[in-house]
Amino acid sequence: MTVELLECIQYLHGLDPPIIHRDIKSHNVLISQNNNRFLKLCDFGLATDHRGLSMSHTLGVGTAKYMAPEVGFTTKYDIKVDIYSLGIIGHELFGFFENNID
Repeated sequence: MTVELLECIQYLHGLDPPIIHRDIKSHNVLISQNNNRFLKLCDFGLATDHRGLSMSHTLGVGTAKYMAPEVGFTTKYDIKVDIYSLGIIGHELFGFFENNID
């Protein structure tokens, strides 16, 4: 599942121009068993394209728990903010087990 989620983000970031999702969270990952892929990334309502280092984006966009710090403090950010959100999802998936082992 983690590999498929990473592939979704790799696809978005590999476009020309790259797409920043800006609201990657566990509630926006759908699980399906109807085809050969199990995950689908959804809710692109806050997504935007990123055309270069000088481009500015909206401040404070996304769900606070999953938001990279730079999104909350500056308008100059890039696709890396999605990677931060993936890290939070990873913590949800694997940190749960860490805290619940007897």
